[in-house]
Amino acid sequence: MNTALLATGHEYASRSVQGGARSTSRKRQIGWNFAEWFVLGQTFFPALLYIPGSQPFRVLIRLFAYAIPLAALAYYSFIARHKKGRVSRPHPATPWLILALTVLGVMLLHPTTNTFLAGLAQIGLYLAVMSPVFWAPAFVKSPERLRRLLWLLLICNGINSLVGVMQVRDPGTWMPREFSSNITQTQYGLDAVGYAGAGGRTIIRPPGLGDAPGQVAGPAVFALFLGLVFALTNKVWWKKLLSFLLAWAGGAAIFLSFVRASFLIAIGMTVVYFLVQLQSRRIARAATFALVVAAVITVAFISAAATGGQSLVDRFQTLLADNPVNLYNENRGNQVANAFSELLPQYPFGAGLGRWGMMLSYFGNSTSAVSPPIWVEIQWPAFIVDGGILLLLLYPVGVVIALSQEARLSFGRGDRQVKQLAALIFSASCGIFALCFSYPVFLAPIGMQFWFLAGGLHGVKCVSRRPATKRTAVKPPSATSAV
Repeated sequence: MNTALLATGHEYASRSVQGGARSTSRKRQIGWNFAEWFVLGQTFFPALLYIPGSQPFRVLIRLFAYAIPLAALAYYSFIARHKKGRVSRPHPATPWLILALTVLGVMLLHPTTNTFLAGLAQIGLYLAVMSPVFWAPAFVKSPERLRRLLWLLLICNGINSLVGVMQVRDPGTWMPREFSSNITQTQYGLDAVGYAGAGGRTIIRPPGLGDAPGQVAGPAVFALFLGLVFALTNKVWWKKLLSFLLAWAGGAAIFLSFVRASFLIAIGMTVVYFLVQLQSRRIARAATFALVVAAVITVAFISAAATGGQSLVDRFQTLLADNPVNLYNENRGNQVANAFSELLPQYPFGAGLGRWGMMLSYFGNSTSAVSPPIWVEIQWPAFIVDGGILLLLLYPVGVVIALSQEARLSFGRGDRQVKQLAALIFSASCGIFALCFSYPVFLAPIGMQFWFLAGGLHGVKCVSRRPATKRTAVKPPSATSAV
C-alpha cells in the first residue's frame, strides 16, 4: 500500500508528457491502489455472509468491513506525520467531524452509557464510517482514478442487484441457505419479510450478496443511478449497454425488495442530476437523461411486477394514490417528530452511548435497569441519543459543508472532467443525505460511501488546482511503483 500511496502523488505529473504518447503513458502509470481494493472489499467482504455456514462468524465478518477503513486511517496518519508533502489538504468538513468525535468521546463518560465496551464500539463505528474523508484524498488524485472508482461501484452494486433479481426468480439456486440470525430468531421469522408474488407463491425480499432480507435495496439505488448516468455519458457501445443492464437490475431489485424509500431516493438522485445539467445549460443532455430514466424505470417495474405480482404493484402505487407527506408521517415521519418533540427535551445532552442498534446487541447489556435500550431506526434520533444537541448540530454541519463543496465544483468554472464527476457525486450524496429521514445512514456502509466519494473528489480538486509548475516538477514514478 505504501508504494501505491506514493504513486498517487505523481498522477498529475504524467500530464507533462508530450505528444500522442501522453495519454497512454498516463493510463499505464495510474495503477490500482488501496482505493480500488477498498471499493471491492465493501461489497465482497459482507458477501461472505452469503456463504453457507457463515452465521457463527457473522459479528466478525460485519466488524471486519469497518475495521478496514480504520486500518487505512491509522496508516494514513502515519504517512501524514512522516510524509507531509505527499498528502492532500484536509477536507473542509474535517474540523466539524473531529468536534463531533470529541463530543462522542465525552459521552463515553455519560452515567447512562450502557457499557464501556458498547460505548467504545459506538465511537469506533462513527469513526469508521467517516474515516474515508480523512484518507481518501491521499489515494484519489486524478479524475481518471475517480471515474474508475465510480465504475467499480456500478459494477459491484450492479452484480449485487442482479443476484437480488435472480433470488426472486430462482430462489432455489440463488437465495442464501442461511439468513441473518437477527431475523430468523424473531417471533415472526421470515414471515415478516415476505409477500405474495405472482401465482400466489411467497417471495422473500431479496438480500442480494448478504443475509438480511431486503438488504439489496441499498446497493440497488446506486446501481440504478450510476447505471443511468453512465448509460448517458459513455460513448463506447458495450459500456453503454452494460450500464443499461445494471441500471435495469438496480431498478428491478428495488421494486422486488419492496422498499419504497429506496425508490424515492433513487428518483431524487436523478432529479438532482437533471437539475445540475439544466443549470449547466446542457439542455439536450438533461432531456435525454429524463427520457432514459423514464424508459429504464418503466421496463424495470414491468419486469419486476411480472414476478412480484399484484402485491408489488399495490405497494408502489401507494406512492401515487396517497399524499406523500401523509404516507411518510405514517411510517418514519412520526419517528422524526418524536425525536425532536420528546427525545431532545428528555436528553438534551445525550442519553449515553451503546443504547441502541447492533453495538448494544453485540457489546451491551440489553437488560440494564440504569441504561435500558432506546428504539432508534433513523439518523436524527441516533444523533440525539448518542450526543444530544451538540452532535445533532456538529455532524450535520460537516455533511452540509461536504455537499456545498460538491455543489460548487458541479456549478463552478473548472476542469470539465472534475465538473462532470462532481455533478454525479453531488447528486448521489444528496440522495444519501435524504436517507437520514428513514435510516441511520452515517452509521452504515452507505454513509461510508458518502464520505469516501467526498474525500475522493476533494483529492482530485486539490491536485487539479495546483500550478502546473508544481505538478510537473515531480519526477514520474516507475512502472513498478505505480502498481
